[in-house]
Amino acid sequence: MTDFELRGTFYLGDSTDRDLMEGQCDRLMEHLLRVEARDGLVRDPSIGLDMSSRTVEVELVVTAETMLEAHQLASAAVDGAFKEDGDPVETAMELVTA
Repeated sequence: MTDFELRGTFYLGDSTDRDLMEGQCDRLMEHLLRVEARDGLVRDPSIGLDMSSRTVEVELVVTAETMLEAHQLASAAVDGAFKEDGDPVETAMELVTA
């Protein structure tokens, strides 16, 4: 198994409401921490909110056999958070380091 560090940037929508965006980020982080506690394959989540572009950058470390598997696990973790929140979003994770 290899540790892959993945990063993705996600658009939060057209709202400029600061509280709404911060709430989305809080729920995202809570979800990622639950995923980490559940299996430990997706861990060390960090997120950064850019209010001006209405995006959030997510970084994760994923333990997997292959880059493809790591990408799938990371995408599922992030997608799960946005689906819980009712926000459709495209996943665009990229490899930072392996």
